Amino acid sequence: MTLSLALPISLALLAGCFRKLYHTFLMSVYVSYYIMVMNIMVMNKTFILQLFIKWTVLVWLNAILSLYLAVNTYKHLADRAGILCAVFTFVLIYTVVDFNLWKNRKNELRKTLILSVLVKAILQPVFFLEMITGIIATKVVSRLMTNIPFVYTYFITMVDGLFLSLIVLGLTITVHIMRKAIKYRITEVEAEKAKLGM
Repeated sequence: MTLSLALPISLALLAGCFRKLYHTFLMSVYVSYYIMVMNIMVMNKTFILQLFIKWTVLVWLNAILSLYLAVNTYKHLADRAGILCAVFTFVLIYTVVDFNLWKNRKNELRKTLILSVLVKAILQPVFFLEMITGIIATKVVSRLMTNIPFVYTYFITMVDGLFLSLIVLGLTITVHIMRKAIKYRITEVEAEKAKLGM
């Protein structure tokens, strides 16, 4: 009789622990968002707000295909909330990156980053990058954790976004090198013309 009661009690305690961990995780995500937003707003309210709006548009533009696939796959409200929170995490990350580039006067790199993000947004329906990275991200997260509502889809979206951000990084480096090469060539041509004029 004692053994027959031990298993249900153990399972109930385990479920309670998981619920506490789940709520703790949600609270930590909320607190992290709050701290990040407050730090950002203190820096330069108007400019940061402009950056935040800009990156909200750019990130969501890049997430259209992924969101369409994810919403059709995950029907539970908590899972969809996890996806949305992960997308907004990337909005905050890109806002902070852009702000730091601006603060360090890396204006050319800022322009290149925005151009790369736009190029990637245009290319998403052509190469189905989101589908490929989404499948890989799901396999990676599935190996590391069980399907906990909100948490599971949050981490899948974060890993997927990380892969896509690496693609954006690759595009940014390529476009930056190309722009510098074009500028260098234009400078050379102008110098040659100046010599001939002399």
